[in-house]
Amino acid sequence: MALIHDLAGKVQQAFPAAKLSLTEPVHEDGYWFLDIVHCGQGLVVQWSRGGPFGLASMGGRGYGEKADEVYPRHEEAEARIFQLLRTGSRTEPPPEVTLRELRAERNFSLAQFAKLLGIESPTISTVERHAPHMLVSTLNQLVRAMGGKLVVQAVFKDGAVRQLRIDNEAEEAEPVAK
Repeated sequence: MALIHDLAGKVQQAFPAAKLSLTEPVHEDGYWFLDIVHCGQGLVVQWSRGGPFGLASMGGRGYGEKADEVYPRHEEAEARIFQLLRTGSRTEPPPEVTLRELRAERNFSLAQFAKLLGIESPTISTVERHAPHMLVSTLNQLVRAMGGKLVVQAVFKDGAVRQLRIDNEAEEAEPVAK
């Protein structure tokens, strides 16, 4: 029996009112999905044989994209699932996202975003894959197109955090002291 079956049994025993739905993978090395709904809160558990357990709250940002939290051992995943169900709290997504995840989180399809920017969809896909090598000005333009403001921070080993000014508009709007 797969670990996910054991986990589902323990959840059902601890939370008898919870509704569970287990989806098995098409291929043996694919992902299992355990959907849990309890007291109006939904939680998705993703797992593959030999892999970690991924958790994501239903209806949150980027549902279906990837797990918010990842636990290498089933005991850790079980403890976190029980905590989430007991308290009614939500999973916590990682603070960093890729450009593709940000676009999806802001509810822009590839085609919609390309049209907004006046470029072809394959170009957006290429840009997203090469984001680590992109100019800050290009990244700033993409974030502005999504309705956001790009903020760049420098984080140092001593704990110091400084925000870098990357937008010349702020400099132009403020008078220069003489």
